[in-house]
Amino acid sequence: MRGRGVGKPKSAVAPATARQQFAGYGQTVILAYSGRRMQALGGDPRVIDQRIRRQLADLAPTAIVGAAADGADIMVVEAALALPVGPVVHVVLPTTREIFREDSVEPAWRHRFDALLDAVEERGGTIRTLDLEPTEDAYRRANKVILDRAAEIADADQRVTLLVVAAPGQGQMIEDILRLAELSDVPALRIDPSA
Repeated sequence: MRGRGVGKPKSAVAPATARQQFAGYGQTVILAYSGRRMQALGGDPRVIDQRIRRQLADLAPTAIVGAAADGADIMVVEAALALPVGPVVHVVLPTTREIFREDSVEPAWRHRFDALLDAVEERGGTIRTLDLEPTEDAYRRANKVILDRAAEIADADQRVTLLVVAAPGQGQMIEDILRLAELSDVPALRIDPSA
């Protein structure tokens, strides 16, 4: 997998000020995303949600690809679904839907998880389950599939970009997807909940 576009920016994690970063390339964005779960997210959830919504409105992605764990993942999908001309949403789960719901979605978030997956399917998005055992390797594999899927759906005038919602250095899986993005020449933007 490789990033798309001529003269593309390096994959340094830039502050989330996005559209001007890509405006000069004349490209629309396919957005891969990953974020911290609610208990590890830090910061005020309402403020984080507002920042995610502003970022998505600014980027205006034509598609988004990522998981649906409680916290940042669900906030990103909900923000995308709320856009007037919303992107196509592609959800990738490392395990079965039931196991993911049990392991990666706190009970207080499960109604939101169920509602957003229903909305994704109703709007023509996709939900792909890898059906792996719930191990660290399964989540690493899902990170690769997320970036690969984003690259597959990007055409020549679209730019794959990664959005992470986490403070620097937080979370092994966040660091893993950032490393994969860098190896694939995919630029990364960050919303730091602690900032």
